[in-house]
Amino acid sequence: MAKAKSLLADITASVRNHRPGFRAWFELLPDAAQQELGSVREAFHAGKMPGVQKRALARAVMEAAKDRGWKTSGIQGVLAWLDARNDAAS
Repeated sequence: MAKAKSLLADITASVRNHRPGFRAWFELLPDAAQQELGSVREAFHAGKMPGVQKRALARAVMEAAKDRGWKTSGIQGVLAWLDARNDAAS
């Protein structure tokens, strides 16, 4: 009897990127903007913003980015970015 393939192997073999070449909103920003926003996220994760709700921070990030002419995604994308713990997961 043939050995059954693992679930991971099945899924990996069948994955098709929905949008090949897609880059997240954060990756499209200039390097300086990425560094500035990265420091905001790091401060949030380090507990340097006590009492600040994540959704409120995401809205503030979106507003500040808009004021600077930077494009962001919607609130869910900014929330996901805030959840990321390092730049590799942006």
